[in-house]
Amino acid sequence: MVNDGILTKDTSDLDRRAKLYSLTAKGKDLLTFTISLAQWSERWGQEDWVRIISEDGKPIEKITLRSHTGKELHHDEVLITHGKSKSAELSTIREIVATRRSLGS
Repeated sequence: MVNDGILTKDTSDLDRRAKLYSLTAKGKDLLTFTISLAQWSERWGQEDWVRIISEDGKPIEKITLRSHTGKELHHDEVLITHGKSKSAELSTIREIVATRRSLGS
């Protein structure tokens, strides 16, 4: 993750053998994903995996997908549209979505 720019690695001033890892701005952008994954895990029976709370000690609200108007979106209301693909997997997903749309119309 250091090589991918998600973490920085430093040496502790107190113990030169100890390595200190910190989130970069890119790493901090993963917070929503991390919380969403923890909430998913909690929902599907892994309650003890991790507990995410706000700084006041209260649970945080469930993370949801929302449209530009603020409406909560469900999985069948989200589509992946065409764009420049950086991977074969993304191209495959786009093909599946296109097929699903043509069958549903």
